[in-house]
Amino acid sequence: MGSWALPNIVAINVETSKTGGLPMPVVCQGRTVSINVTIQNQGTYIGAFDIAVYANATPVASRPVALTTKIATTFTFVWNTFGFAKGNYIISAHATPVPDETNTTDNTIINGWIFVTISGDVDGDRDVDIYDIVRMSSVYGVVKPDPRYDTNCDMDDDGDIDIYDIVIAVGNYGKSW
Repeated sequence: MGSWALPNIVAINVETSKTGGLPMPVVCQGRTVSINVTIQNQGTYIGAFDIAVYANATPVASRPVALTTKIATTFTFVWNTFGFAKGNYIISAHATPVPDETNTTDNTIINGWIFVTISGDVDGDRDVDIYDIVRMSSVYGVVKPDPRYDTNCDMDDDGDIDIYDIVIAVGNYGKSW
């Protein structure tokens, strides 16, 4: 029996809408961030299972899914960071094993981390200062997927850097933690 004949769900990738942010990916505390999870059914089992997304060990989203064989699919989850403490979070995803699945080591994927901080702290240095505002103004009006798009400057995670993002940042100008 080949490996395709066995039930086998594989977590291939997990990344946030802030992945690639420099010097680190940041999300504003109390805001949302999208988390994309790619799962592949590498076996013959067609049926339902659950995918859960975690920030450290805390579940942030889950959903039941079903995949046909040999198909990789990306699912998008939304993590609302309201109530989460400021700091670093490791992002991971887990697909529950399907019946008779014996290789479950590939059901979990950990891929990077994200820094939860105050709104406007685009460089992750725990304050909102002139450097944050200058950085945001340098990409004002830029829309995803423009190569100048700076995911950390997109406070509301809507795919552009606009006046709403600037207002969010300026509302915390001078604050630190």
